[in-house]
Amino acid sequence: MSKWKRINLTFLSLLVMVLAPAGAAFAQIKVTAATPASAVQGTISLDVVVSGSGFDSTAKVQYLVSGTTNPGGITVRSVRFNNARELVTTIDVADTAVLSYFDIQVTLDSGRKGKGTTLFSVKSRTASTDTYYSQNLGTLPGDKYSDAWDVNAAGNVVGRSYLGVVKAFYWAGTMYRLPESAAARDTPPYTAAWDVEATGISNGPDEIAVGYEDRTICESSNEPCSHEQYPVFWTGDLSKTPAAVRLDGARGVAFGINPAGSIAVGGGGGQAGAFWKREGNSWLRGNIPLGTLVCESCEYDSGTAYDVNDAGIIVGVVNRKDDYRGFAYVYNTQTATGAILPIPAGFVQSSAYAVGNTTGGVVQVAGVVSPCSDWSCDSERGIRWTVDVTTLQASFEILDQMAWAECVTDQGAVAGTHNSERNRRGAITQTAVFWKQLSGYVSLKPTSGSDSTSRAMSAGSNGTTFVVGVVNSKGYWTAARWVIP
Repeated sequence: MSKWKRINLTFLSLLVMVLAPAGAAFAQIKVTAATPASAVQGTISLDVVVSGSGFDSTAKVQYLVSGTTNPGGITVRSVRFNNARELVTTIDVADTAVLSYFDIQVTLDSGRKGKGTTLFSVKSRTASTDTYYSQNLGTLPGDKYSDAWDVNAAGNVVGRSYLGVVKAFYWAGTMYRLPESAAARDTPPYTAAWDVEATGISNGPDEIAVGYEDRTICESSNEPCSHEQYPVFWTGDLSKTPAAVRLDGARGVAFGINPAGSIAVGGGGGQAGAFWKREGNSWLRGNIPLGTLVCESCEYDSGTAYDVNDAGIIVGVVNRKDDYRGFAYVYNTQTATGAILPIPAGFVQSSAYAVGNTTGGVVQVAGVVSPCSDWSCDSERGIRWTVDVTTLQASFEILDQMAWAECVTDQGAVAGTHNSERNRRGAITQTAVFWKQLSGYVSLKPTSGSDSTSRAMSAGSNGTTFVVGVVNSKGYWTAARWVIP
């Protein structure tokens, strides 16, 4: 090696030795996450793992109401340095702590600091049950049972009422029967009654309800029975003489409609789900191709779409062919792309039931995950996914006080059902539950009776939220509505 090269290499080595510590001294501090990411008022000695980079043993941590220098009732009792990427803070959350998101700021003795915004939040203790009122919607004349399947922003409800034959209803202060279609009435045998259910309703002023009508015909004991099932919608004044028309001539079911009343979704056709786009007075049918949902080293067999928003984002469940496990999916009708939603560790299947309208480039999705391959256990949990509408990438939050989540608002409030532990007789008590990010859980109990279950939710005017479902009163399950101011 030449003398010139040795001199240059020696100089470069010295330069690196001098600059490396200087670079390390000015390394940027990043604060990226907090685990857990929330606590309720009154929490004492909670360990929160703060993740990031550039930490050292002199780190001091502050929790500040987002965008301010106000600690907001959170006291940091101690900070433990694990490594340059992880600190453990022990905090107390006062009974009167601010219900808000909090920034987390890390400061070193060297003066360097970094801040992660809105990484933590404080929630209220479980809200009082007097923050809402409930209504038992009853049944149609002559029936003993009913279910509420959907509610719109005006608080109007659709569902089914039955004692033998199932009838669709519309409720707007009073329950009205929604008729079967003319095609159903005119199809023999006329002695075989059609069961009719209304499963979704759009916002007004021109409300549209969707659902399905079906019947099973057994002409003799020696021949197999046949089953007919068709999607249907109702238009006009739903409380007077609505028109009932089949969405198309093909068989299937309609389970939901978007708030604008322009797209309905359901099942039928052997694909991942079906959807119908409204074109004037007609509905054009489309299918969600199984091929848009990636299944590594496997195939999907069929699926069902349960809900759709005003941008045409659809959610539902698709079944895997080899073991028929269900997997929640999201599908964008504008780009004809779909994705399976992520499942948390420890769970093996999932389903998505509701999607909110797009807000800030994302949608909120509510559903359920199960650790059991056949849905036979009592360990299901409600889940909320936050999905980027462009990439369809999603994050999730387990709702540990819900056995399943069936409805969600645009802002991410969720309603579902909580299952109690089994009693000595093996029975489980069910309670409808409403959850919001910063106010925690509210148990939605019936005015009278024991169990309650939620099925749908809608945000009305002036901050009012409507939740519908069923309540068990004296052994009869009937439709109910909760109004949350």
